[in-house]
Amino acid sequence: MLREYLANPAPDNVLLIIADKLDGAAQKSAWFKAIDKTGMIVQIWPVEAQQLPGWLNNRAKQIGLTLDRDAVQLLCERVEGNLLAAKQELDKLNLLYPGQTLDADQVIDSVSDSSRYDIYGLVDAALQQQTARCNKIIQVLRQEGTEAPVALWAISREVRTLLTIQQGLAQGQQYEAICQKERIWGKRKGLLQAAARRTAPQALQQMLSQCMTVDQQIKGAPGDAWLTLNSIMLRLSGIELGLAEIH
Repeated sequence: MLREYLANPAPDNVLLIIADKLDGAAQKSAWFKAIDKTGMIVQIWPVEAQQLPGWLNNRAKQIGLTLDRDAVQLLCERVEGNLLAAKQELDKLNLLYPGQTLDADQVIDSVSDSSRYDIYGLVDAALQQQTARCNKIIQVLRQEGTEAPVALWAISREVRTLLTIQQGLAQGQQYEAICQKERIWGKRKGLLQAAARRTAPQALQQMLSQCMTVDQQIKGAPGDAWLTLNSIMLRLSGIELGLAEIH
């Protein structure tokens, strides 16, 4: 359908296609090549959490602002995952405090909480053992109305992937081969490898059991599905609550 449209595009319309990251096979496909030939393809790489302080400092300097260390950290927490909000907040700070060096108190007074998270950010935070960030993302996802089954799907898939990695390594398989089979790419290779090494197999089995509990809670069993999901994420990030289940 895309190729047919591109053969005779509507002269009065602009077609904008927004996609997630496309793998190599998709980029070699006929429809992708047709878009590249007829229109324009722009790849936009995300600014990761560890890159955000530098990004904010550079943006601030471009408009004549200076942020101290605490101000940068606070701003990161308020706008993480939402670069449009970050730019808007810097512009607002520049109107309020033109040419000044800003501290955390000034940021607190001026900046709203515009952080944007998704379920994949939650899983990555757990793999990086960022427990406080896990708690915040869970709260934001719940407040924004994310469906618990969606979160359960992503979390249980990650736990099963870790078990598959452990089983493959125990059988003598090469880690790169496991990654190819499980479609693990980029920075996630290192994150999952480290998590598989530090997490006991029985702990992962217990997390899967908790995932079953979440499924039952979603279907009406007693307990709070989101609290149980939070418990799983904390365990995955290395925090042992000492509780079999959260009700």
